[in-house]
Amino acid sequence: MNSHKQYEVIIPIYWDQIKTVEWSVKYIRQNLEPSRIIFIGPVEIKEFLNLEQDDISFLDGNLIFHGMNKKSIDDIIQRVLREEGMTSKKKRAGWYLQQFIKMGYAYHTKKDGYIVWDGDSVPVRKIKLWDDEHQKKVMILGAEHHHMEYYDTMSKLFACEIKPERKETFVVPYMLFDTVIMQQMLNNITSNERLRGEVWWEKILYAIDPKEIDKSGFSEFETYGEFVCNFYDNKYLFIANVEQSTDARILLGDKPKEELIKWAAGDYSVLIFEARDKPREFWIHICSKLYKKVSYRSIAQIRKKVVKVSPNSIKERIKRVYFKLKKKI
Repeated sequence: MNSHKQYEVIIPIYWDQIKTVEWSVKYIRQNLEPSRIIFIGPVEIKEFLNLEQDDISFLDGNLIFHGMNKKSIDDIIQRVLREEGMTSKKKRAGWYLQQFIKMGYAYHTKKDGYIVWDGDSVPVRKIKLWDDEHQKKVMILGAEHHHMEYYDTMSKLFACEIKPERKETFVVPYMLFDTVIMQQMLNNITSNERLRGEVWWEKILYAIDPKEIDKSGFSEFETYGEFVCNFYDNKYLFIANVEQSTDARILLGDKPKEELIKWAAGDYSVLIFEARDKPREFWIHICSKLYKKVSYRSIAQIRKKVVKVSPNSIKERIKRVYFKLKKKI
């Protein structure tokens, strides 16, 4: 299925993901079988990555597309905020840059497609990239929810109203981009004369509602997924969300033993080691003691039930109810 090594895997990388990518490369190579693995990030991070292997390389994220870097993105964000009489202490330029890197790489690769893989995610089983006839690329679907601010931005970008084509989101840990389709999407955005800015990444920023520009006003995966749905749906096979565990760092720690990875792979295809999560010694101990007796999924489900009744979660639920009531009054 993937043995032709047709695609490069690009991994936009930042400091809080180094612990994971140090050991996850083995699984990326094994379960995605890429022609090359390319880390893209701030040049300062290069010396902390193991790049001595022939199939691994590094690109400076500030050089992916002419004029597109963290500072130039932040300049536009601050300009938009000033023009609206707003200020913000949030640092979102790096977050937007990571998204734009994933898209702009379409102008670098010579492959007909490339896989964007999140640095905190580990593929522990073979990942399906093609349909059974090897005619269509696979696009996975996420949870059943939508952040509607993304669609407001999309409608401006494509000069037509864009609504969710499916009940599931396209915000997922990885995506196989078709190079030609991505280039077409970015070229369409650049040619949209209704939008302020000269090139696609500038126009995306100016298309975001100023109230959302320092939050989450744009999603590269959601935008590409909906662009495909609206204009190229015959090119992809859409499948239900890949089985993924989002609390792997809590349950397994920063560098799990291989037998624990194999155990978790019995239930999930992708393990996500989110930087915001902290390894929990209690749960790591439980997993290391019980992995031969019970499933990883069952322990993950038990932990979630425990979290639901924890004091902090109860406080959060009370707050949410309070704010909902306050809006109605």
